Amino acid sequence: MPLRRGNNPALFKIDSRVWLAGICSALLASGCDNGGNSDIPPSPDLMLGLNDVSVLFPMPPTATDLNVLRLSDQGVGGPLLPQAWFDEISVFADEPQQNQTYASWAIVGMRLDPCFPDLKLLATDPARCRRQVRLIAQPIAEDLGAPGGTVGAAGGEIEPAVAIDSAIHLLYDLNETEFAHFLVAWKTLLATTSPSLGAPLQVNPVIASQGLAGPFARGVRQLVLASVGKSRLGQVTFMEGRGVEWEFGGIRIINGERQLLAIAGLADEAAATQQFDQPPESGFLISPVSSASGGLMALAGDVVDNSFVLTAPPTEIDDALQLALEIDNPATSFHADSLDCASCHVAGRARRRAEDLGYSTAGFARYTHPSFDLTQTTNESLARDVTILRAFGFAARSPIVNDRVIHESAAVADALNNM
Repeated sequence: MPLRRGNNPALFKIDSRVWLAGICSALLASGCDNGGNSDIPPSPDLMLGLNDVSVLFPMPPTATDLNVLRLSDQGVGGPLLPQAWFDEISVFADEPQQNQTYASWAIVGMRLDPCFPDLKLLATDPARCRRQVRLIAQPIAEDLGAPGGTVGAAGGEIEPAVAIDSAIHLLYDLNETEFAHFLVAWKTLLATTSPSLGAPLQVNPVIASQGLAGPFARGVRQLVLASVGKSRLGQVTFMEGRGVEWEFGGIRIINGERQLLAIAGLADEAAATQQFDQPPESGFLISPVSSASGGLMALAGDVVDNSFVLTAPPTEIDDALQLALEIDNPATSFHADSLDCASCHVAGRARRRAEDLGYSTAGFARYTHPSFDLTQTTNESLARDVTILRAFGFAARSPIVNDRVIHESAAVADALNNM
């Protein structure tokens, strides 16, 4: 019988800070940094759920909260993202904003992936798998428009924090031994908590209960810094929001050398950024267009007589709805190296908005799972808002989890549970 968190009394006799310090010291001293083949300690026989492979941290109460990871925090080989590398991200460097400076960014989520970019490679070509721990960052700022803050230690009022509409996705590559060591430490940490195996993907239930200063969140932060950092950062993707325009792009890092990533699926194979716009006369525009984004345009719609409507022929709308479901299905051919950024971020929201307008997807092929709860936990109106392009993070203080992330989390949990 696989271990469920909370049902092994022996684990609760160990102070989490003591065992985690030992685990993290072993990670750093084991030779993993050199790709060594150190013996991997035994792992708890524990089943992973959605919230165990994709961890969304609660929003910090203030923008200066000390209980969050920052880009400058020192991990393996250096900071999580060196400032010099951050300064090379054109969308943030070209027109720098005060609320998006290097120091304002905080880690809001963590995801595990045993085989990036496509889990199917585990069965067909495992040598091509990139084993990853991934971190999601957003700028955190004071909400100056909030009705009231909290009183700080010096007596002044501290405004509540909000997440800014931009994101950085940090993808750290671990070799097979390093990833195995991480999983042992991660499962050992999870085994000290109450189970959330059957819960839908949401703000991590354990951290939500204990708080960012609680023992589990402290353990997560310590494990992250012992496992990833500058020397293991293999890829950075980013999105900047500008009110009615969003820009996507990415950087690949090999031996410290950075180069712009070409966005998959675009006709211009060298295109390194992609725009998503919401002009007043239509639902959305994507440029440059890809075969996927072109297929989704039937769901973009137009404003006619002050009402939003879909004006494409019904067959094109049905095709676009099926395409959106396929984009959100990790079992299809769509993955990070075959799909453009904008299509991945908007597909589920455009589909849900069309369903609200009366277009049915009953009987359409879609991703399902026999046991995981794939319920969408994002606020209902935000889940249908095509101007909320977040995949895993926050819109102001509201948690955002898109359908693709939910389904990928289920597929990743299956893969890790079967390894």
